Amino acid sequence: MTGDVSTVHALDNLPPGVRVRLPGAAPPPRRKLSSPPAVGNGPNPRVTRIPDRVWRQMTGRTWHRGCPVGRAGLRLLTINFWDYSGYRKRGELVAAASVVHQMAAALADMYRARLPIRTMHRVDRFGWSRRLGGGDDYASMAAGNTSAFNCRDVVGRPGVRSPHSYGRSLDVNPWENPYRASHGWVPNRWWVGRSHPRVAWRSRGHRVVQIMARHGLRWTYGVRDAHHFDAVPRNGRLLRVPGCGDAVCH
Repeated sequence: MTGDVSTVHALDNLPPGVRVRLPGAAPPPRRKLSSPPAVGNGPNPRVTRIPDRVWRQMTGRTWHRGCPVGRAGLRLLTINFWDYSGYRKRGELVAAASVVHQMAAALADMYRARLPIRTMHRVDRFGWSRRLGGGDDYASMAAGNTSAFNCRDVVGRPGVRSPHSYGRSLDVNPWENPYRASHGWVPNRWWVGRSHPRVAWRSRGHRVVQIMARHGLRWTYGVRDAHHFDAVPRNGRLLRVPGCGDAVCH
């Protein structure tokens, strides 16, 4: 009896995209979420009305009675993105019907430019926050989660409605782009004053900020709330939220 030797094959398990190289001292997010694989080719954005299943999950978390926009005024966006490991993933968020296509176009341009997103889940996945009177944005930021609609109070300003309550604000990669709340920087202080050519922006010259601007998404507060963008509808004006004035209203 003689033995056979199988052919040796080299396995290339490299990601199709470019991994994000972060400084060795950079802290990891306090929460880690996995995202499903991409669907179809390219960014493949899809905008729909809010399905019954999604609305049930939103109700009592990111939407509740008294919110300034209802189900009919909201849309679900699902879209492919590049994650920090260089893999294509599928994400979803809820936004106002009047601006969801602007957000979809901006995120699609980020995909084409291979500008990564850490993760993208609806905020209702993080549960209800009594502190915020809506979806738990503290937990969402701690995961570095990109999101939009969340009917809640401004972080650090109880009783003042957040612009996210209207579905016209978009938060992108919050872990590396902190927000200056009344009680300090969230979700972390390490990234304050630090930038990254792909995932952390500290000027209007950064590629992410420029892409957002091309699609009518204003970097309203600059470095005071680096991850926050406000959409100006193509046929409208920037939303003025009662109680905000010139203050940062995340």
